[in-house]
Amino acid sequence: MKGVVRDSILQTADYTHVARNGQEKVDCAYLVTIGDSPHIPTQLARMSRCANHVVVLHTVPCLAATDARFQGVEFVLFRADLHHQLMNRPSSKNPTRRWNQRFDLPSKRMYALEHATRAGYSIILLIDDDIIFRQSLIPSAIHVLCNGTDIACTYSLIHADVSTLDRVYSAMTGTPPHVSISGNAVILKISPRLGIFPYIYNEDWLFFWSSIKHGGAVVTPLQTVVQRAPRKERVALVPMEQFGELIVSMLFHHKNSHADLSMLQDADFVAGCMEEYRDWVQGLLQCPGHEHTVEAALAALADVSSDDVRTFAARFESEVLEHYEHQRAM
Repeated sequence: MKGVVRDSILQTADYTHVARNGQEKVDCAYLVTIGDSPHIPTQLARMSRCANHVVVLHTVPCLAATDARFQGVEFVLFRADLHHQLMNRPSSKNPTRRWNQRFDLPSKRMYALEHATRAGYSIILLIDDDIIFRQSLIPSAIHVLCNGTDIACTYSLIHADVSTLDRVYSAMTGTPPHVSISGNAVILKISPRLGIFPYIYNEDWLFFWSSIKHGGAVVTPLQTVVQRAPRKERVALVPMEQFGELIVSMLFHHKNSHADLSMLQDADFVAGCMEEYRDWVQGLLQCPGHEHTVEAALAALADVSSDDVRTFAARFESEVLEHYEHQRAM
């Protein structure tokens, strides 16, 4: 399913054809994966050509780790102790973990930032295993990062990277999904401006938000489209997605480009947004063949209270402020 770019709070810029400035490799490329994807060998072969170092963050044993072709690649098996570094944060005690405590994508992305900082890397690539990676992305991204940008993002329009319910809505209305920038293929300049990933679905949006709002980071969405491999609808993921979808729908309510987590402390605002989101999900029951998916989402939302929202918002904002205080002190 192909998507279209929706209005963004960020200014887009086309750097696809800019002149190269000499550097054509990132310091390190981090492949975020469960570990069983058939695309991993192809990904690693391509990443090795555009990165000085390659690190694979995987949850289950990865066959590529025993492949002689990838002896120079570092494989990090994401044990429970690494995952719990993020899970132990106060903001991580939210409804997301009620549905899926094995969801470790935010933990891996946070680990990559910390690993890069310790290693003294300057520019890194964070990429998921379902992205069909193009090496030509790197020179364009490096150019903008060397000219005032902190985060260079892409859009995945082919097999669009959207939530399960967004796909249901597209099926019901016959319209393409609206796609925004994503963390599935992002090039970063390691600096004190970068924010943090919370333990929640849509953690990449909240990372962008914290980087912009509190870190003063400059985010440039490249006019470069990356392609995702096709993925089947997975009903088991739907409950875990709902709290993150709800939070982001509130932060960017009515395309408010000045959204702030303090808004999520307003009981009336939170109640109104929750009702609006539930009504939208309820309307998806009209889509034939997706009833089970929508019912799973409604069941998850019934388990979310306005207190859950306000508590998460207060805790995450506190963690963001503490993160930047620590960055300034370094």
